[in-house]
Amino acid sequence: MTHPILELLAYGEKISFLFLADFSTDFGVYVGLGRSALYLYLLIWLSSAVMRNKIPYRFWRYLHYLGYPVLFLVFIHALNIGTFLNVYPLLRYYWILLTIVYAVFVVYRLLQLFNYDKAVYSVVSKKINASGITYYALRPKEKIIL
Repeated sequence: MTHPILELLAYGEKISFLFLADFSTDFGVYVGLGRSALYLYLLIWLSSAVMRNKIPYRFWRYLHYLGYPVLFLVFIHALNIGTFLNVYPLLRYYWILLTIVYAVFVVYRLLQLFNYDKAVYSVVSKKINASGITYYALRPKEKIIL
């Protein structure tokens, strides 16, 4: 959370730098992406720390899905204007690796969202033992891809 304030001081900007977007330059666009990520992150944090018991669970859960675009915005922001990432190539490669891992997980979560990894089964047999426990034998209707 101190990053935006330290950058404000380093660039000698006014407090409005934290709130007003400037998309006239590439630098301003990437700062805007970081600023947007910060605002979304604060929204997620507030929903957990302050409003958790005051909002419905489903809405709280959906708010947490904003974490995916937040991380995407952070990756883009840092890759383009991150000082250390532009100075140290090894750190930049590590950041790119993290971006690829993130992309793989996002694709996996999207596949889960659309039930891509779910198998459909049919009941082959049903048996009830002496203690009343029911046993079902299942067979997949199609091959599971994942």
